Amino acid sequence: MLLVDIMKENNISQEWIFTHARLHGKEGIFFFEPVLVETEDGDEQSLDTKCILVDDAVFNYSEDMEREIEINVVGESIIFSRIDGKEIIIPKSGFEDMPFKLSEFSKTLRPHTKPADFVEVD
Repeated sequence: MLLVDIMKENNISQEWIFTHARLHGKEGIFFFEPVLVETEDGDEQSLDTKCILVDDAVFNYSEDMEREIEINVVGESIIFSRIDGKEIIIPKSGFEDMPFKLSEFSKTLRPHTKPADFVEVD
């Protein structure tokens, strides 16, 4: 199934941006809604946390899970993407006040064992 289909199925807006994250040790995608707020000093842009998609299950973001979330850092930046391929790169320093753990995920694939009920069809 394509990511865009999973997003539609779970009412995730295609305008939201996402980054690679972990929740309870499982990797997935963390979605944010870009928000533009008008202030006296001009427009200010921020990210509103929305949900995490792990193993085709959607977990709506709540403050009690924020310490459980780990966000992937690439170099010294966090890369956010949108379904149309556009990217936003934000320096890691911009997340110092956030409660999420920031770490660089491994670039190598870990071997996975097949489940006991796995059947291979030729």
